[in-house]
Amino acid sequence: MPDVAKKVTARPERRTVSAAPAPENRSGLQLRQRMVEEPAHVDTGLVITVVLMLCFGLVMLFSASMSASISQTSDGTSYLLRQLTANLIGIVFIVLITKFNIKVFDRIEIAAVVYIISTFLVFLTLFSTPINGARRWLQIPLFGSFQPTELHKVVMVYTLACYESWLNKQRALRRFKQLSGFKGALRDAWLDILLPCVIIFLPLLIVLYQPHVSGFLIITVVSFICLLAAGLRLRSWLVSGAVGVVLIALVAGVFIVFHDQLPESLVSRYDHVVTRIEIFTGSSSVTEDEIYQTRQARIAIGSGGWTGVGLAQGKQKYNYLPEGHNDYIFSNLVEETGFIGGIAVIALFLIFFILGMRVAFRASSVYSQIVATGISSLITIQALLNIGVNVEAIPPTGISLPFFSYGGTSNMFFLIGVGLLLNVSKYGVRVKEDTQIVEAGNG
Repeated sequence: MPDVAKKVTARPERRTVSAAPAPENRSGLQLRQRMVEEPAHVDTGLVITVVLMLCFGLVMLFSASMSASISQTSDGTSYLLRQLTANLIGIVFIVLITKFNIKVFDRIEIAAVVYIISTFLVFLTLFSTPINGARRWLQIPLFGSFQPTELHKVVMVYTLACYESWLNKQRALRRFKQLSGFKGALRDAWLDILLPCVIIFLPLLIVLYQPHVSGFLIITVVSFICLLAAGLRLRSWLVSGAVGVVLIALVAGVFIVFHDQLPESLVSRYDHVVTRIEIFTGSSSVTEDEIYQTRQARIAIGSGGWTGVGLAQGKQKYNYLPEGHNDYIFSNLVEETGFIGGIAVIALFLIFFILGMRVAFRASSVYSQIVATGISSLITIQALLNIGVNVEAIPPTGISLPFFSYGGTSNMFFLIGVGLLLNVSKYGVRVKEDTQIVEAGNG
């Protein structure tokens, strides 16, 4: 009888697996499965989406920054060139990261070193020169100032991925055997969630003190998403939740009792948070200067209409809208490209998220699943928060728009995160199999 084959096609993976015959069925035929042996490759859709965002971002940055950079170079390209340089460096990192097998990065030792370096950089901000009342920036050659918090966002995703992967491997070797009863539940909760939370919040306390409340919230939310992606046991969540409620209640109680005794310098560090909430709620206590930026952003978006006033034709960038090439670049973008351009940007980030989550759902390991979920969520959440500020859906936060806002090092760090995501899409997804039906005793 001739062989009858039914093949299931899927993204190939460079792996060699011997075919093990399945039990014979009544017709005398056997089912035989084998892995597809073809070169692995990165997710093409993700690559195209990121390239489109980078190109669109550079065009809009050049337009939005012309007025601000004209004092530095006669042709107004200083911001564009620095952003382009950082993007190219980020792309080089992507190429290098995707050249190595995922096993090179899924190592707790590497994660520990990267975490320590990142935390040390965050710590150095305590001794930096304050800008607008906050100590968030460090100075580096070529790029000027950068925020270590932006690097730490990516590092935290990577650290959690490596830690949970390491913990799974240790349990597979029976070094942390899961126990029953309350004692076992408490130990599992400590290893699964509470210890990672300690790792997360040590540098976050510095971020909160800088103060950088929006950065604190983003890292906290994304870290929580990463832990969800780890697929931890329900009892670990229940015990950790109970411990968390007790700790939050204690901190809140101490704050309420000793609020009047806190140093005025510490309390005043967060006055801008109250002001931003008042701006959002339309409080009568805010001044014209405090609502000026929000009002100009609204004018820019309203001027765009459906199709915009045309590239480089916007008026708000000429010293009307502060930070028009940074936090409020989306407002300038909508002014020049209209509602259609704004929707296109939102669509690009949503497509990026969907494609990233597709990689996460096909992930072959805990490390792969956390990296894909964490990086996809980080970039998308930050983008949506920035857009929400621009359209006055949420209070002003000072969050940049990934791949669009000026901030070369920030975009470079995000591109490194994209490199980790593409590395997972290339080496860390499940491999589907070919199914062949052959006559028993043949083949």
